Amino acid sequence: MHRFFTKASLAVAGAAALVAAAAPATANAATAPVLYVEAAGLADCPAGSVCLWQHINYTGFMAGWRAGTYTPDFRTIKCSGCSGGDFNDDASSWANFTGQKYCVSAGINGGDPDNTMPAPSNGPFTPDWNDRASSIGFIGCP
Repeated sequence: MHRFFTKASLAVAGAAALVAAAAPATANAATAPVLYVEAAGLADCPAGSVCLWQHINYTGFMAGWRAGTYTPDFRTIKCSGCSGGDFNDDASSWANFTGQKYCVSAGINGGDPDNTMPAPSNGPFTPDWNDRASSIGFIGCP
């Protein structure tokens, strides 16, 4: 069985659930990562998910998304061990087990440019993409 949440992320998730309950019906729940693991490995990314790791070889902090979800701004993903305290410009390896193409972008809200992660596959980011990802999505990937 995989451990998906740290105690801190469970507290954040609980607070987010309370905020979501009070949010207007137009709020988009598809933008939040659904998995957070502080000390992860490749086995922590479940089938049907796309995951990013802080360090090469699937180590360090991991954020993961179920197929069909995305995050347009990695500054919203808090990571105590990441530079700046968030996951922006901190991803070094990835895995895509969703069955659909995903891409990370150097820009907040996508674009500027994109790096495609075909499914099913995984690996380290190339040196020119290491620590550059600022958002993740699946629509409009090259």
